[in-house]
Amino acid sequence: MKTTRTYSSTNISSFTTGFLLACCLLFFILPDARAQVTKIRGKITDAATGEPMPFVNVYFKGTTIGATSDLEGFYSLETKSGSDTLIASSIGYSIATKSVVRFRYQEINFALLPNNISLSEVVIRPGENPAEIILKKVIERKPDNNREKLDYYEYEAYNKIQLDANNLSEKFMNRKILKPFSFIFDYIDTSAVNGKTYLPVFLSESLSDVYYRKSPSSSREVIKANRVSGIRDESISQLLGDKVQQVNIYDNYITLFQKNFVSPIAGFGLLSYKYYLVDSANMDGQWCYNLAFKPRRKHEFTFTGNMWIHDTTFAVRRIDMRIEDDANINFINDLVLQQDYNLVDKAWWMLSRKD
Repeated sequence: MKTTRTYSSTNISSFTTGFLLACCLLFFILPDARAQVTKIRGKITDAATGEPMPFVNVYFKGTTIGATSDLEGFYSLETKSGSDTLIASSIGYSIATKSVVRFRYQEINFALLPNNISLSEVVIRPGENPAEIILKKVIERKPDNNREKLDYYEYEAYNKIQLDANNLSEKFMNRKILKPFSFIFDYIDTSAVNGKTYLPVFLSESLSDVYYRKSPSSSREVIKANRVSGIRDESISQLLGDKVQQVNIYDNYITLFQKNFVSPIAGFGLLSYKYYLVDSANMDGQWCYNLAFKPRRKHEFTFTGNMWIHDTTFAVRRIDMRIEDDANINFINDLVLQQDYNLVDKAWWMLSRKD
């Protein structure tokens, strides 16, 4: 016997109506995730000069939600909470606030007004870049802080050299010839320098005592401990090691692979770099200023980075810098230099760590 099942159009219509009604109720009752997000982007400039301002702190009032403007002065924020007030602040400028319409996308730009600030041994007036005032003090004190002015010195140094292969595409990693060695790609990481993936291929770490004599000129390094991993090629270690050892931030030029790079604290640094006062903080009981720097022009042998400057002696306490992407240095795509200095005998800042 064949059973025939029939449906009432009235029942179908009632079901459809009820389903649509339930969907509508859910739409209005449940929060729409996209509608509950506040998205903001904008640009920060100097009100006096119109120049874009990098490294400016932008945050929601009464929260820890915020961002920092990039090298071109742009910033962006996205949050599901936040507040209705946005604040932009930078040392040497008056704090600025703007109203925010929550849970909408909007563009909010800031033009910060310079103000009078007083730092240790430095007074900065409206219209002056506080970073440039501090840099001039650093340049003025270079003869006193450059360790090479001493007749003799010795110090213990930690040295780290790392060589990575980057720009590793999927096509490259899937090559047939590399399949037996595919396990090495498990060690791929992401660079904090440029956001690209890289594979560590060489790492050298050493702890040594360094001895220097000014006249007659001589220097000697006694390695007390050394560790090498990756490609064990002495020529690589010697090539890179020699270049790093010769870096003296107080020189006007830093020679790397037969290229002369302008030091961020060169006597004429203002012609090659833009400087920004980012922060000030206590480092090991010593108050320091954090200056960021970037090239004024592209395609020049310069660096991008930041340095901590001691507030009294105006010596470099720490510096982190990297070469620009458009620098043409043979097989080197990215090069990062890091140096730490410690105060010795309450008088001399000596290099203690270099990476």
